[in-house]
Amino acid sequence: MSGTQEKSRSRPLLARAFGSKKATTTAGAQISLLTTENNVYQHCFLAVPLKTTNDVDLVKPLTRFLEASNSTVCVKVTDLRGAIEVFNRLRSNACSKTTRDPQLLLACVAEYYDQLTAFEGKLVTLTSPRLEGFRWRDAFESGRSFLSKRKSAYATASVPCQSGWTRLGPTVGYKSHSIEADVSLERAAVLFNYGALLSQIAASQPLHTDEEKKTSAKLFQQSAGVFAQLRDFMKQMTLERCTADLQPDSLTLLSNLMLAQAQESIYTKAYGDKMNQSALVKIAAQTSDFYMEISKTMNMETAKGYWKKDWLSIITGKALAFQAIAQLHQAQVNLQQQEVGERLTRLKYAIEQVQIVKHHLPSGCLHEQIVEIENTYAAALKENQLIYHAQTSDFHTLPVVPRAVLAKALPPSSPLCPDFKDVFSNVIPINILMAVQNHDTMKNERLKREADRLNEETQVMESIVASLGMSDDSSLPELVKRHSAEVKKAGGVKELQNKINEMSSLRARNKEILADIEQTLNKEKLSDADLRRQLGPKSKRLCSDELVGPFLQEVSNFRGSLHTTSEEDKMFKKNFELNRQAIEMLSKNEKDLRLLLPPRPHRMADKAPEATSFLLKLIDKAQEVKCERAELLKDIHEKCNSTSMEDILPLLCRSKNVSPDDILKEKMNEVCETIKEEIDKSLKKQKLLMKDVEKWCARFSNANQQKGPIVRDHVEKSLLAGYDVFHDLSKKLPGRIKRYHHLMENLLRLQQKVNDFSFARETEKEELLRAYRCNPSCNGSETSAAVPNVHPMTQVSFVPSAPPPYSTQPFIYSVPEQQSQFHLPQYTHVVPSGPTAPPLYQPPNSQYSGGPSPWHNMGYPH
Repeated sequence: MSGTQEKSRSRPLLARAFGSKKATTTAGAQISLLTTENNVYQHCFLAVPLKTTNDVDLVKPLTRFLEASNSTVCVKVTDLRGAIEVFNRLRSNACSKTTRDPQLLLACVAEYYDQLTAFEGKLVTLTSPRLEGFRWRDAFESGRSFLSKRKSAYATASVPCQSGWTRLGPTVGYKSHSIEADVSLERAAVLFNYGALLSQIAASQPLHTDEEKKTSAKLFQQSAGVFAQLRDFMKQMTLERCTADLQPDSLTLLSNLMLAQAQESIYTKAYGDKMNQSALVKIAAQTSDFYMEISKTMNMETAKGYWKKDWLSIITGKALAFQAIAQLHQAQVNLQQQEVGERLTRLKYAIEQVQIVKHHLPSGCLHEQIVEIENTYAAALKENQLIYHAQTSDFHTLPVVPRAVLAKALPPSSPLCPDFKDVFSNVIPINILMAVQNHDTMKNERLKREADRLNEETQVMESIVASLGMSDDSSLPELVKRHSAEVKKAGGVKELQNKINEMSSLRARNKEILADIEQTLNKEKLSDADLRRQLGPKSKRLCSDELVGPFLQEVSNFRGSLHTTSEEDKMFKKNFELNRQAIEMLSKNEKDLRLLLPPRPHRMADKAPEATSFLLKLIDKAQEVKCERAELLKDIHEKCNSTSMEDILPLLCRSKNVSPDDILKEKMNEVCETIKEEIDKSLKKQKLLMKDVEKWCARFSNANQQKGPIVRDHVEKSLLAGYDVFHDLSKKLPGRIKRYHHLMENLLRLQQKVNDFSFARETEKEELLRAYRCNPSCNGSETSAAVPNVHPMTQVSFVPSAPPPYSTQPFIYSVPEQQSQFHLPQYTHVVPSGPTAPPLYQPPNSQYSGGPSPWHNMGYPH
């Protein structure tokens, strides 16, 4: 992309743009060469060239300018050196001739334009020195330029420079409007380049994908919006002369050209998407109208010599080409409707236009559509000669094809950069600062008066409710509200019910485990008795009563613990059931709780209870009004504490012909009138509401009031009692649940021990019975003491976990070495210590030495 204009020095432009004899494209292929010669791009899109300027160092001029304005600016120049350097760098980047990336250059131009706009607004009321170096060339003709040199302090004129440049900058001591004009021209030139860059990026899109086509159409529309806004801006300028590219007529033409190319991009996408023929007719016909209007404007005698001949040729060619394309698509519509004669007439007219187009456009431009027109006409002509023999009519008698405008100018955003930050934010004219401060003072006073009026009316509403005896009725007692909030925060009645259910289930589970333990011990006792019955005097095994003492002691302890908590659990459930209704009421929201609470004497309405409910709704609405007013007062307070500098300063910058006082007054009215309307609306609602409240209260003033105080006091007391019960249960139930969990763990361990003990005793019984059946002739002493001699004997001592209550003497016996068949837990932890083991009992040799020991793995400590 080139920022300056270069005249043709060799072969013609179109030959350079779309190839020469040495490098020609094949027939039917689209143009693939991208060129910026004379700003003619692929697909024959036209891009606006950039205005060029000279490189200027603005550090010293801006420093002198701010030093001369030090008396009217509330900031020191020494604090602005960094901002001045940033401003100078922004202009250098925006006017760079070495930047080849259009996207990067576009961002630089946008940032400089935003900063220039902000800086211009600060010069509205300042007397300034000369700002030298703002010079810009005409974008289309290097020989034309504008100069804003002033002949006097109040007369504005521009004189062409001999060098062809435009010089911007007021003379020292002149009035502020001269500076305003100079900076405005600089801003206009930068905005022109912004629109030109948008057109160049849009024209350079390859249009191979849908996204590229959408981007091209969008950027062309944005460029059209930029030129349209610049046209409106230049109409407000007081300059007598400027370069032709900044004249309103030129800017209007450029805006229309961008719209035409945006419409063409939309057609290209629709054609590629194979949209229906009726839609393509409308888009193509409107594109032709856009180009035709531009062609007429460019060919006027007053402007014909200014625009480039290549532009005139391309625009005229596209106007005729899209006329032919529109007739092609309309002919396809005629084919669908079996209108052979009209179809042939339109195709014949399209062919005539194509012959003219070939003299204006290069061979690659709109090649696909032109080939389709020629092929379709040839096929239609041949088909008509062979089949239909339809007669063609006069083209001008045919119905006009419809149009559809899809491209519209998109105005640029303000600021152009979303994250723009003003480097001269501290530069505020003193007179503007004082005006804004006065505006804030008057605004705050007016808002304060409105707030006082609102508060006064709110107090009147509250006094009316109080005088009617409605203040206590419309709200709950504070103690009840506080208790209700605590109950709801703790989970309410559902949470308490869940805890009680959990406590009950845990208690039942513990009782089941305890019953299972006792059942296991009883079964073992019966099993031992059965063994003794079978063996008779030959049984020498220890009795179960002598072994289960520790287990029975633990069972007794656990049962006592459950019995102790049983009474407390019953009391918990009883208190909960007695106060369930009160706790449920406290668990409801404030509105429902107020409805459940019986009314006071003056609110009793035994004869019309539905009216009482209606009156409560009115009181609720009054509370809603108070809440709305609280938010409104909060908004007023925020507006009073906020400054208007950031909002008003941009308005003062953009409105040069309007007095700052008028702008500030309008802004203050905008803020205050909005608040006033909201307050008036709230007061009107209050007036209607209070009328209804007074009417319903008067209706029930003589209602029966005898039982009201007793019922209400009783309910309030029940609510207080319910809260006490809820609070007490909420504290005790978690501990009780935790205790039951711990008890269950201990019971499960005891159950495991008892099961292991029972299993070992049962195994021992089976072994003794097996040995007895195999050797019935053995004597009783040998049989009872016989021990299998498979494993070596080791001495063990039995240390009971707790001394049995019926005996204080230890038993003496021995068991063989522990085998690996059974693994039972040890019970020595039940009692801290046991009695000293006596000498071991040595059984005689027995014929049952091959079997396991009857005392094996009974859990006795070694």
